[in-house]
Amino acid sequence: MTGRDKAPIKPYSMMDRILLSAFLPGAGQWVNGQSTKAWLIGVPSFILFIDAAVHTFIVALRIFAPVMAGEKLVVDENVYMIMRTLMIVLGLAMALWVYALVDTIVVARRQLSEEAEK
Repeated sequence: MTGRDKAPIKPYSMMDRILLSAFLPGAGQWVNGQSTKAWLIGVPSFILFIDAAVHTFIVALRIFAPVMAGEKLVVDENVYMIMRTLMIVLGLAMALWVYALVDTIVVARRQLSEEAEK
C-alpha cells in the first residue's frame, strides 16, 4: 500500500443505473448484478445497432448515389425491401431497449429498498 486509504466504492444510485441502461443496454443489468441478463441484452443490442447502421448505409447508397451522379431519383422495390427490414430491426432494437430500461428500474427499486431496510 502507498499509505493512502482507499475510498469506499459508492453504490450506484437509481439515476446512475437508469442512465447506464439508457445509453448502453445491458449496463443497468450489469450494475444490478445480473451479468447473464446483461450479456443477453447487450450482445443482441450491439448486433441490432450494427445491422441498423449497415441497412441505413445501403439505403442511403441506393437512393443518393444515383442522385449524386446526376441521374433521376428512383426508389424501386429493392429499396423498399431494405427499408422494411430496417424498420423491423429498429423496432426490435427499441423493444429490447425499453425492456432493458424497465427491467433495470424494477430490479434497482427492489435492490435499493432491500438495502434501505437493512
